[in-house]
Amino acid sequence: MPFTSPDPGDPPDAAISEVSNRSLVSRPIVLTHIADRRLVHRLVQAVPGLGEIAPVPSIAELVDLARSTPGVAAIVLSIRGAHGESALPHIVELHSALPFIPIVLVVRAGDESRESIPAAVRAGVTHVVHSALETPDSLRALFASILSFPVPREVLQVIADRIPRAARDVVSWCVQNGYRPITVPEVAQELGLNRKTIFRRLERSGLPSSTRIIAWSRLVHVATRLDRAVTPIGRIARDMLFGTEASLRTFVKRETGLTASQMRERGAVHVAIETAIALIDRPA
Repeated sequence: MPFTSPDPGDPPDAAISEVSNRSLVSRPIVLTHIADRRLVHRLVQAVPGLGEIAPVPSIAELVDLARSTPGVAAIVLSIRGAHGESALPHIVELHSALPFIPIVLVVRAGDESRESIPAAVRAGVTHVVHSALETPDSLRALFASILSFPVPREVLQVIADRIPRAARDVVSWCVQNGYRPITVPEVAQELGLNRKTIFRRLERSGLPSSTRIIAWSRLVHVATRLDRAVTPIGRIARDMLFGTEASLRTFVKRETGLTASQMRERGAVHVAIETAIALIDRPA
């Protein structure tokens, strides 16, 4: 029997838009290796309107289920240390079969699977949740991003087509996690790399600095929200932790040369893709 969310009529958190909550209700998430009901309950309680959560007993079964189940919006994994290495081929298979579906790895406090995080990210995990460190607000922000404002497929296609393989994991991780402020040390930690290695990979791939990649990743998530005409710019600034609406408007102007309203009028995701191509072609 699937776990179900609280009544979708419960009042949503102020940081999540009404549009987000309506769209969360009907989109399932598949969970595997999460037998811990307290952890499942915590996810359900943190995200109003999360919808159906379908537990799966093994990651191998998940591959078949994910392929055959329509409407899967995200895959959530929790792999323990002893099973981490054996799970990697299945994560690769999942990512290959469903390249546009986010894969979330939940790491519990004291779990040896922390050692497997970089390998899991390289295999296809797009988001890492450190259970002991996450707050209800951060969990809501993550799942609102994944379910209501996923990274557009055309952006992911640009990464697949134009980013050299050596730098693709860095760029992909930044883009998937750009819904919130991220730092170069955080990117390095989750990928199991040091900052110099990231710098060399980007430089040898003819790409701009990691700081510029992070800024573009943030722009992608701003664009995804701007393309929802009903989402106020002030709400986007709050949801994405820009601090103030003025900070968001300044950021958009700096990155694109356009105002937020102009970006929205021209098709914000299209502008973000054009910005990415310009960065790739002229990284200086």
